[in-house]
Amino acid sequence: VGWANASSMLFDQDEFIDLFGRLRPWARCLIDTGHALINRWDMEKVIAALAPKIGAYHLHNNDGVKDIHRPLFDQGLFYSREDTVNLLRIMEKYPPDADWILEYAPYKDVTPQRVIQECRQLYGLLEEGTLR
Repeated sequence: VGWANASSMLFDQDEFIDLFGRLRPWARCLIDTGHALINRWDMEKVIAALAPKIGAYHLHNNDGVKDIHRPLFDQGLFYSREDTVNLLRIMEKYPPDADWILEYAPYKDVTPQRVIQECRQLYGLLEEGTLR
């Protein structure tokens, strides 16, 4: 959906919700958490409204200004660990069968081991019941 800071936003959250209300019933959307974060979308409103239409999420963190595709659990970015866990809870609450895709840029510290660590953190949250 782009982002307002870069003057590239195609849809605001209400227009995005409305778009999928007008498309064919089989059409699915992808929610990019980084873009939604930058655009200050009300994620619970968006996810609740689009729940049956959400096919996948692109999961990543950023600085709140640019879409820098940082790992979810990076420290000192726009979304804290608590914010991230709350977002994941909302995602689990509404469309629990949507795919979760880690969308990270190829920074020097984003190694295969780092991605595995992030996956383990996500899996751990699911296993311990934190997201339910």
